[in-house]
Amino acid sequence: MQDFFGQWWGTIPQGTLRGLSEVGITTHWIILQFSIGILTVALITEALAYWLKDKDLLKMARTYTKLSVVIFAVGSATGSLSEFGLLLFWPGFLELVGKYYFIPLYLEVFAFMAEVVFVYMYYYTWKRVTRKKHLFMGFMAVLGLWASSLLIMTVNTLMSYPPGLIQTYNPSQGVWTQPAYRLYLPDGTQTIMTTTEIRNVIAADPSRYHAILNATLSHEGVYGIVFNSPIVLISAFHAIFAGVTVTIFSILGVYMWRYLKFRGTKLESYYVKGIKYQTVMGTIFLVIEGIFGHYIASYVSQYNPEKLAAIEGTKPGILSPSNIPFIDQFVRFLAYGDPNKTILPYNSIPSNFQPPLILVYFYYIKIMLASLLFLNVLLLMYFIFRKKYLPKILVYINLTLPLWVQLISNFGWIVREAGRKPWTIYGILSVDEAARKGPVPTWVFVGVFVYSFVLLSVLFGLIYIIFRMKNIKFDESDDQNDKIKRPKDKLSTKIEVILSENLEMR
Repeated sequence: MQDFFGQWWGTIPQGTLRGLSEVGITTHWIILQFSIGILTVALITEALAYWLKDKDLLKMARTYTKLSVVIFAVGSATGSLSEFGLLLFWPGFLELVGKYYFIPLYLEVFAFMAEVVFVYMYYYTWKRVTRKKHLFMGFMAVLGLWASSLLIMTVNTLMSYPPGLIQTYNPSQGVWTQPAYRLYLPDGTQTIMTTTEIRNVIAADPSRYHAILNATLSHEGVYGIVFNSPIVLISAFHAIFAGVTVTIFSILGVYMWRYLKFRGTKLESYYVKGIKYQTVMGTIFLVIEGIFGHYIASYVSQYNPEKLAAIEGTKPGILSPSNIPFIDQFVRFLAYGDPNKTILPYNSIPSNFQPPLILVYFYYIKIMLASLLFLNVLLLMYFIFRKKYLPKILVYINLTLPLWVQLISNFGWIVREAGRKPWTIYGILSVDEAARKGPVPTWVFVGVFVYSFVLLSVLFGLIYIIFRMKNIKFDESDDQNDKIKRPKDKLSTKIEVILSENLEMR
């Protein structure tokens, strides 16, 4: 039996350092999703509340805003720790990025400053400024969060799709070819260099390699060298919408739990409205996220054939759709638009380019869970808006949504990050070259894991407390600055009626 974990941790270098980074970055990613998502959902909900003049939606928006302050504070701390971990564990990577791909990290400082200012202004100015000014502050806070995420994800994307990367794999032939890059020589001449050629230059004369990178930087510009890649924006928005989607379905899971607890009380209608609202929001964002995911997969098939081979498990003896007759043709059609094309055979990949084969299981578990989530959403939409009731079994299934969506998101993140291994920057900078020198004590690894577990436990405990708060009230008479006329258009009136209808559970 294939030793998948042995390959992941043993064959690929720096298993301990990668483990430490994975614990830290995963902890930050779990929190970051809510940091992006909760404020985005709060702003959308507040805008809808004013449009529909709905006190319940405004109450939800204020609850989300309180959550955003807690999550943002914890997210800022874990983000700083993650950056500190990069500095300690991967100095070789930061040296290269700091010299040539620095502009996104520099601009991210200003985006983060906007976050810090407007997230707290958005929270503290509830009922203190006019609704338009308050919505503007929320918009600026969301803009800062999205800009910060986009800039960080730009650097992360460059690790898998370095500047100048061109398509070299021909699916009609099915033969592995080295990654190649379009670069510029010091005399201004454009050239194509393979990984072997680049590494030969580094070994023989590192100064010439840096001269080539400087010439490429001068030709492309500090912005062009990082933003010209067609996948940068798609990859960034895929991550951002993932955060919002995870947040929406986590809230929906909480509302299902609260609905069960408060059935037959005056709070039942509030949570029914929340369930309806979050179901519609979740459906919209899930569809958009699926579209982004499709485009990400198409770029993987074009530019990272080794990663595609790993996640499709194109090695004999591996249980995967790519090795099942007839189904394999469908997989090839999805990858290349032609069932007669060939996904790169895993065994044909040199060992210094082989991603871990365990990715095939992470990937297909993610796909299975995401497909079930979409089916679940369709059932919710059908029963809520067509049948006007919720089956008891569906309510209990949706109690697991917070864990469900986290598994989908984190398995996707593992596939993204581990898919370029054993490279830190695909085809250019190996894991060993990026890593610090010297062993890491075992107690450091254990300490980071325990710290992350405690931090997440405290965070989710605070979220639980906020959702249980009973003093979150909205009294229109207290809000002298928000004199909103009841909407008279047919659309808003119809939406308000649909949201206000009660649901039975059978």
